[in-house]
Amino acid sequence: MTSDADSPFTFVKPERKITNAFDVGKWYKSEAYRKYMTFLRRINDAVLGVPTTSRDILFSDSTKKLVEVLSKLEVFYVGGHN
Repeated sequence: MTSDADSPFTFVKPERKITNAFDVGKWYKSEAYRKYMTFLRRINDAVLGVPTTSRDILFSDSTKKLVEVLSKLEVFYVGGHN
């Protein structure tokens, strides 16, 4: 395990950047949006043609962890909008 000083990344506290309809345009033009959409397209392409009712689908450990993260984000999102 490395210390924070050894990390090649700079971590910042998340803050809300979209506070009104005019801010959405900034999101659409951002690198984060481009990366997010690329990620979603790749996931979509990976499952094209796979029936959602198939019982023969094997999930890698990485996929299982990703589903866990997405489930937690969904709870966070839904919980913050009640």
